[in-house]
Amino acid sequence: MVEVKVELHKGVGLIATTETGFTIVIGGAMETVGADKRYGPSSMELVLVALGGCLSSVMLRILNSRKVNVESLEVKVRGETMKETPQRYKNIEVEVNAKGAPKEEIQRAAELAEKYCPVLWTLKENVEVNLKVQ
Repeated sequence: MVEVKVELHKGVGLIATTETGFTIVIGGAMETVGADKRYGPSSMELVLVALGGCLSSVMLRILNSRKVNVESLEVKVRGETMKETPQRYKNIEVEVNAKGAPKEEIQRAAELAEKYCPVLWTLKENVEVNLKVQ
């Protein structure tokens, strides 16, 4: 099981700490307590970041295993949210741009990344969330 801790920081944003010791500043999602959107990315933006990071990592791992080098890789992720509450993404578009490798290799890596990216599958499937107040 993976664990992260999220704490209120200076009354205006959140600090998330991963079990590996990394910290992420989160802002913009706490308008109700006066959070400044410039404090950090919102939780909804971080969902897109997680998806883009996962797809990119899996693609690079696949390309590396196939001995294919790329000069650059850019993955743009755009999400359209629903208007009603609870607000969530109703569709997400992913655009992959890579240079330095044959297009068919990039296409194959993208197809395999779509098959093996755990963040993508988490978003595609229903997830049970258990909330505990301690």
